[in-house]
Amino acid sequence: MNSLACDIGNSFVKFGFFKDNNLIIVMSVAIKDLKKNKSYFFFRDKIKRVAIASVVSEAKDYLLKEFQKIKGIEVYSLSDLPLDLDISLYEKNKLGEDRIACGYYVYKFYKKNGIVVDLGSATTISCVRKDGVFLGGLILPGIFTSYYFLAKIKEIMKENFIFHKEINYLARSPREGVSEGIKFFVFEGLNYLLKRYRKSLGKDFKVFLTGGLSFLFYRHLKGIDYFEPYLSLKGLNLLLNNI
Repeated sequence: MNSLACDIGNSFVKFGFFKDNNLIIVMSVAIKDLKKNKSYFFFRDKIKRVAIASVVSEAKDYLLKEFQKIKGIEVYSLSDLPLDLDISLYEKNKLGEDRIACGYYVYKFYKKNGIVVDLGSATTISCVRKDGVFLGGLILPGIFTSYYFLAKIKEIMKENFIFHKEINYLARSPREGVSEGIKFFVFEGLNYLLKRYRKSLGKDFKVFLTGGLSFLFYRHLKGIDYFEPYLSLKGLNLLLNNI
C-alpha cells in the first residue's frame, strides 16, 4: 500500500512517498511556504494513508485538515498510531514526535541499541535500547541556527557560512571566529559526546546519523555506523504498519 510520511520540523516539512514500504521520493517545503506551495499534493492520487509527526502544532493542524479533505485517504498523526516504544522514562508528553519516530525505527527495524544524532534546526541525540526503551538524550543548538542567531547580533557576520573541514584556531574576525567555533562544535564537540555515550552505554550501541544537515557532515564525523538521512520518515511509515 502506498503511503505518505510527513515530518514537520522547525524550519522545513519533509514529505516521503512510500511504495510498498520502499521510500521512493522525498520532498521538502519550507514551513513559511507551506500554505502557498502545495507541491506535496502531487501524491494525492497515489496514496491511501498519511502519517504526520510534528514539532510545530499549527503546521500539523493545517496539514491534517488539508489531507482530511481528500476522499479515500486515511490520515493519522503520530499520536493516533499504536506505539510499542516505551517512552515512560521521559517527561510525559514532552518527547518530540520526530525523535519518537527515529527511535522507533532503530528499535523495530534494526533491532539494535542505538544513539540517534539528528542534525536539523536543533541538534538532538536520542538513545534507545533494542528492547524498545527510550533512554533519553540531549537537545543542542542547531549548526546553522547558531550561526545565523549570532549573525543577528553582529552585523559584520552577516555573510554566508563557509564550510571546509579544517578549523582555523586563530580566527581574526568575529565572523570567522563564529564560523570556526561552530565547526569546532560539530567536529570536536559531537565526536567527544559520541565517545562519552559509547563509554557510558557500551560499545554495542550503534550510532545513527540523520536529519537535514546530515548530508553535509556525515563524512567528517567519527564513529557513525549508519547514515540514515530520512530516519523519521521511515519510522512514521513503519508505524503505519501497526494499524
